[in-house]
Amino acid sequence: MRTTQRVWGLVLGLVAAGWLTGCGDAHAVEDRALVIAVGVGPGTTAGEESWTFVVPNISITASSISSLPPGDQVYSITVQAPSWAIALVAVQDRMSRDLFLGDLAVVAFDTRMPVDQVAMVMRSLDQDGLIPKSFWVIGAQGPVKRLLTWPTPQEVIPRYYLAAYFACRTCHAVDWNTLGWEWWVRRLTPGVTPVAPVMTETRSGLRVQTLAVYPPGRLPVTMPPEIANGFACLTGRLMKGALTGNWRGVHFAIERMRAASSASVRWEKSGVRAAVGVDITGYLATSRLPGANQPWLRGAQQWAARRIAAECLAAVAWANAHRTDPFGYTRDAILTVPDLAQRLAPGTVLWRPLTVSVNVDVRLQSRGTVA
Repeated sequence: MRTTQRVWGLVLGLVAAGWLTGCGDAHAVEDRALVIAVGVGPGTTAGEESWTFVVPNISITASSISSLPPGDQVYSITVQAPSWAIALVAVQDRMSRDLFLGDLAVVAFDTRMPVDQVAMVMRSLDQDGLIPKSFWVIGAQGPVKRLLTWPTPQEVIPRYYLAAYFACRTCHAVDWNTLGWEWWVRRLTPGVTPVAPVMTETRSGLRVQTLAVYPPGRLPVTMPPEIANGFACLTGRLMKGALTGNWRGVHFAIERMRAASSASVRWEKSGVRAAVGVDITGYLATSRLPGANQPWLRGAQQWAARRIAAECLAAVAWANAHRTDPFGYTRDAILTVPDLAQRLAPGTVLWRPLTVSVNVDVRLQSRGTVA
């Protein structure tokens, strides 16, 4: 009797250990597909979206990576489905594999998709406990499938080109990046409009030059590049910008421009008023020796400050024209009104006209043997 109890106790212990270690839902590697990117766009049928899932080529081995063309390192499957859950089932049926989403790196939305449909997909991703919320969100101008499977020799599997592109924050002039959780938090927070970088295909490759703004109930609105420059300065996203100019007959360039910003906001009956300070630092490149002519240097700095301030004010005017607040000034002003934030439910759409004054301070340094 005791021997039988010990045997059953041992069996139950082994079964429990298997479940506790995760072996209960284990799958052989050849039965799984690792999803690294998902693209969503308008479907061909009303009520459905087009879903593109990108996975690494499972035939790749360590010895074959160097000889495999970049375009063959990943492949994609596209299905038409009305929801995220149904799209997952359809792709798994097509591939005859269990999809693993724990390494999802990029989610791209066609910029023609209504914002409410984008929000529904983002809510599904947020509620899926197996998906990390640190994936990059991007807007796609052009075929989503082509952008997600863009062949490049710069990265090889297991590194994914678009994930590496956005992960390198010091590689680009502007930090356009938006993580999945950031987009969703902005969508739920009254007084701020979600944004995402817009990726386009050019002759020289894929590029991000601007942002898409996602006002609820409408289509995304893409910022013109000059407006995006002002937005980058107002929000401190400028990392390595550049500017050329001419002051008193002397051509000059400002390199490695970096912006830091601070804002003081106030809720008013007519809207939201903000006083924004923008500090710009950079390096001056010119044939004139700035140390020998300090008045010229001050004049060049003031010229650059006026130019940047004009771009900032143009960005505010653009936001007002489209009834959006990608800066978050309205969100900050809400917090200055007692109990107002508590009365607003998550996801409340709230827009107020923005009145913004901008003070730009430019400080330039010189480099080189005679700096």
